[in-house]
Amino acid sequence: MSTKGHETVFVVEDEPLVRKMALRILRGLGYVVVEAADSAEAARRLDDLGGRIDLLVTDIIMPGGSGRELAELFRRGKPDLKVLFTSGYSENATSRHGVVDAGVHFLPKPYGPTELAAAVREVLDER
Repeated sequence: MSTKGHETVFVVEDEPLVRKMALRILRGLGYVVVEAADSAEAARRLDDLGGRIDLLVTDIIMPGGSGRELAELFRRGKPDLKVLFTSGYSENATSRHGVVDAGVHFLPKPYGPTELAAAVREVLDER
């Protein structure tokens, strides 16, 4: 299975080093990548992007809003938007935020380039 792509991926991650690593990996695989440091910045950029986002990769727990709330906001304009949630918190903490449910795509941190590439491709290819 190839992990390369051409789709547009919006990465929302409050930890700068993790965000930079994800951007480098995904751009290296051919994806068009947009970034935001938190949910407030992502919400501000949403109007500029229109429906051009194929996948939202968002941290679950961030200052100023949850990844779940952000996904709901993005899906108002694009109900079929695919979402990959990430978190370094325990499964118990993330389940309280309503994310670790059946059918929800989740990538635990820390993750490496191979895990990120495979998870992004898997979510994008899901029908």
